[in-house]
Amino acid sequence: MTGKLPVVERERLVEEIERQARGRLFKDGQWVMDYRRLRIVAQAA
Repeated sequence: MTGKLPVVERERLVEEIERQARGRLFKDGQWVMDYRRLRIVAQAA
């Protein structure tokens, strides 16, 4: 999904996703999630 993004942009995207998800999905030093919380929206280029 992110393969066409430049490396720097891809890293920024991952950092932003982590920042937004950390409060709800990072517990006791590890990431916790289930399939119901994953929502991904893709757009054709």
